[in-house]
Amino acid sequence: MRTHVIAMMVFSAACSPDDEIVDQDADGFTADEDCDDDDAAIHPGVPEIWYDGVDQGCAEVDPPLEFTRIPDSSRGEDPGGPRFAREDDVVEVNLVFANEGVVNKSARLVATLDGSTGSLGGSSYDLLDPTYGADFTLGRALDAARRDATSLLAVSVLEVGAPGPAAALLRFRPDGSWSWVGWRPGGPDEHFDDAAIHDDGETVHVVACGSAIGMQWIAGTLSDFDGETYVEASTGARAHSCEVIGSEVRALDEDGTVTAYTVVDDGLVDGETWEDVTDLAWDVDVFLLVRDDGLTLEIDGEETDVPTSVTPARARSDLSPDGTLFVVYADGDGDLYLLYGAPGAALTESFLGAGLAGSDLDVEVSEGALFVAARTKDDAWVAGVERRDR
Repeated sequence: MRTHVIAMMVFSAACSPDDEIVDQDADGFTADEDCDDDDAAIHPGVPEIWYDGVDQGCAEVDPPLEFTRIPDSSRGEDPGGPRFAREDDVVEVNLVFANEGVVNKSARLVATLDGSTGSLGGSSYDLLDPTYGADFTLGRALDAARRDATSLLAVSVLEVGAPGPAAALLRFRPDGSWSWVGWRPGGPDEHFDDAAIHDDGETVHVVACGSAIGMQWIAGTLSDFDGETYVEASTGARAHSCEVIGSEVRALDEDGTVTAYTVVDDGLVDGETWEDVTDLAWDVDVFLLVRDDGLTLEIDGEETDVPTSVTPARARSDLSPDGTLFVVYADGDGDLYLLYGAPGAALTESFLGAGLAGSDLDVEVSEGALFVAARTKDDAWVAGVERRDR
């Protein structure tokens, strides 16, 4: 009898609950198999959501997009940019801003692809011209384009002496030199709110618009701009945000209506409209409308509604060489999100960071890497990472 009792005591100790390997989150994987046993949505075999820094499938394959602050990037009242300007495997980030109304700078961050890894490095320019002094103040970076290896082009709103505010096309060269062409609205109290640029490799097209004035479109070769012999067209229609592709313009007014305009002779003739819009982005591949209930994408004439987890306030998009769509958007608090996937299909969403994009944002994607830029009033941020979604 005594032997039987001892045997039972030994058996009970061997099966103590303290020694069991448990499945804390009841997802079918025990703690020694699961990389996060407190979250049932994370375990081996779960499809990966890229670029969020969370290892959903326990495969250690998803490095986060790590944002680097661009030093001394903001001194203006209402800064803009960064704006990407891509040429093959080089991504250039351009910022134009005012530094206390005296020293004017453009920072250019060059991102090159080394194999499959995106690396960020860069240089900056001091643009203090004694000819203009304190009267010459560069404003927000609004859009940018790159002309092969010869020029980085940007459009900005600036202050330049009497009679006051103007828009400008700035051209930065590899040797550090730069030049600009500016144009003004009609009166000293009028001011452009936005400007956009499109470079087709020969002709540069620029549109500038304002909520208190009309729109102005100009176009020409770089030589035309240098000699101020570009062609012009205008309309009295008012808009606070505008985009351009060739002789086509799409602009957003304060009532939330986007209108398509076509250049005819020296005027802009209006056509198709879209309602209830809070922001827009447009390039050769994708037309993007931001609305309270999500995003609307138009690709090759086909419209697709894209729901978002939070109400978007601003967004930009890019289509990769292999046809993958990438959209970055921010809510009213500046929290930054990424959507990616096949156009027309359900897009995967990931959260990139809180409070990064209270003022501006941009995205560029190549065959091998993804680049995202964001700005608050005080800081500009850039991130680059190897593409892992393919």
